[in-house]
Amino acid sequence: MYRFALISLLFSGLVQAGELPSDLQWQSNWQDPVFASDEAKRGGTLRSYMLSFPQTLRSVGPDANSGIRFYIMDGTPKLAQRHPNTGKWIPQLADEWAFSDDYKTAYFKLNPKVKWSDGEMVTADDYLFMLTYYRSTD
Repeated sequence: MYRFALISLLFSGLVQAGELPSDLQWQSNWQDPVFASDEAKRGGTLRSYMLSFPQTLRSVGPDANSGIRFYIMDGTPKLAQRHPNTGKWIPQLADEWAFSDDYKTAYFKLNPKVKWSDGEMVTADDYLFMLTYYRSTD
């Protein structure tokens, strides 16, 4: 539920980059300790696959396929997530985030290095598509 609320906040105030409020206080959290092994190689490409293509990409709603939930929701990097040890928000697909004065709108700066498998950059339109798709009754 919280994830849906966060995504809803993201899209409640969609604006173009030139229209961002000038008084936003951008936040990030690169200073929290790394929670991976010191021997782990940083960076690289995450590759995953499914044995067969599902009937639908829905994880909820009509014709939902709960078997694909991991690939679409649980195993997919988020804009930001909670650090498992400190509980603070840490960057994933977004480098920075900010909130409106009334905390009803969240703004995210997407990491420019994040790309789809075809090399195209991940954009806010991708998130808007996902939100529209999940809310569709078709």
